[in-house]
Amino acid sequence: MATRHRHVFLTIDLAQASRAVHAARAHGTPDEDIHIVARSDIEVRRIHDRRKMADSDFIPGAIRGIVIGGIIGVLVAVLVMATHGGGILALALGALIGAAVGGLGASLMGAGIQDPVRRRFGTQIDAGNILVVIDEDGEDLRGTAQALQEVGAIALPYDAPTAMT
Repeated sequence: MATRHRHVFLTIDLAQASRAVHAARAHGTPDEDIHIVARSDIEVRRIHDRRKMADSDFIPGAIRGIVIGGIIGVLVAVLVMATHGGGILALALGALIGAAVGGLGASLMGAGIQDPVRRRFGTQIDAGNILVVIDEDGEDLRGTAQALQEVGAIALPYDAPTAMT
């Protein structure tokens, strides 16, 4: 399976964004891989929830926190075992507690971090433009990009692997 990447297209209004969404769907892009990013007043009143991209750093943060917390938990358990003794249960318990605390803390911090698309294209969003975000692999994206450009959407310089592929 090819790595899926996130690509962003600029549209000037909701009508053009709607045409871009229909063009992507007609080209075969799965519905769950098409998202809309707009100013909050536009999103709240005019965009269906299934189209909203509510990304944050929650899941990637949680994964990093679990891994780093688990490693720190093992290291602390090894130090405790070296000074006070203990068996494999102490090591496992240290890894579990470290992973749980690390995952919880990092996911909570990640939930407050704005998604990269909103950070990078905040000026365009604030100006009232609407972004159509497509998650596809490179092979499928060429045709989809052409279909979106035919309805007037402009490809923006953004290409990033999706968080969970």
